[in-house]
Amino acid sequence: MAHPPHLLVALSDHGYGHITQTGPVVNRLRALRPCLRLTIASHAPRALLQEVFDGDWKLAHLEKDSGMIMTSAFDVQRTASAKTYRELHANWRQAVQHTAQGLRALKPDLLLANVPYLPLAAAHAGMPAVAMSSLNWADMYQHFCGDQPGASAIHAQILAAYNSAACFLRLEPGMPMSTLTRMQSIGPVARIGRERRDEIRQRLRL
Repeated sequence: MAHPPHLLVALSDHGYGHITQTGPVVNRLRALRPCLRLTIASHAPRALLQEVFDGDWKLAHLEKDSGMIMTSAFDVQRTASAKTYRELHANWRQAVQHTAQGLRALKPDLLLANVPYLPLAAAHAGMPAVAMSSLNWADMYQHFCGDQPGASAIHAQILAAYNSAACFLRLEPGMPMSTLTRMQSIGPVARIGRERRDEIRQRLRL
């Protein structure tokens, strides 16, 4: 008997936008393919993931790659962020190999990443992978940390990981992402609301 297809969704934990971008897409896909098994690789709180992703799914933890270290929604700590990237990429090959072991243990048929690059690099050897986001960490790193020691080599490794995916689905609105070789722009993604005009008027006594 054939096993149901298994989707692994890897999510950056830098804020929760990556989670809320991905939820509507995965929920719609599962509505079309009810047999689809879902594993979510994230370090976000399970309660939050349960609010966004419908149905049953399993939670997994893969090695984390870097976003940006921030003290608020607008303030990026460049020096601390650059240090985090240097530490990861100083042992880049080992990090990729370790993450590849985790992927093989999960045995997904497809990896969808929004938008950690380490799982994409680990999947490159033989697992179909797609990226999706309105931003990517290669461009973010280049902007905030491009003047730091060793930045060119780190940026090249991040970019190679993204370009190893079969496709990078760029959500509108999004960064230009001109350095991605397999980028495809698509429309906005959002959860569709419902008409609650009467309820709002009643509560506000309008």
